[in-house]
Amino acid sequence: MLLVVLALACVAAVPLSGRRLEGLLELRFRWTAAAFTALALQVVITELGAGGDHRLHAALHLLSYGLAGAFLIANRAVGGLWVVALGGACNLLAITVNGGVMPASAAALAAAHVPRGSGFENSAALVHPHLMVLGDVIPVPAPLGLGNVLSVGDLILYTGALVVLFKACGPVPDPRPRAFAVLSRCARGAGSRCRRGRSAAGPGRRTDGRATGLARRAALDRDDGARRARP
Repeated sequence: MLLVVLALACVAAVPLSGRRLEGLLELRFRWTAAAFTALALQVVITELGAGGDHRLHAALHLLSYGLAGAFLIANRAVGGLWVVALGGACNLLAITVNGGVMPASAAALAAAHVPRGSGFENSAALVHPHLMVLGDVIPVPAPLGLGNVLSVGDLILYTGALVVLFKACGPVPDPRPRAFAVLSRCARGAGSRCRRGRSAAGPGRRTDGRATGLARRAALDRDDGARRARP
């Protein structure tokens, strides 16, 4: 359950950081059936059918990682997905060398208050674990039974999920530059109309001024002619 909460927290970090979740709709994943099948196998072997043959459960556990790996390879072009693949590879390596079970630290399980299950456990304290450094050694105590133990691969995997989300979901566009651009266009349009109006009215004013000057000159000429005609 803690892993689901962490996944939801990664998604919630997108809008909280000022980015748009709509970018996820633009992602085009291939081989999605492999990813969903891997998830279903994990649920079956740990929750629905935990009892039964241990070797069969361990094989299905490895198979789920193989399907998840096929999904990651098919979508390797998605930005940041290689980080998710790196975290998954670390987990797969630890699980493979320990016979299909992720080795967990007994002290970490106790610190996180994780109860011991009765059936198959995909993460368990082993008698002779291998590559314990890649196992579930990080306790995460939490209320309501959400406590769990995480591995270095889990941390890398969730970091990769954040990288994928942040690459796919760009920042929300700022409306201020767009509004400023609209106002600038309006101002330029108003200025050009004013200049056209002045250019249209300018010749008329010059014509009126020339006519007034000619009329004044004619009146002066008439006055001079009248004075000369007097005896």
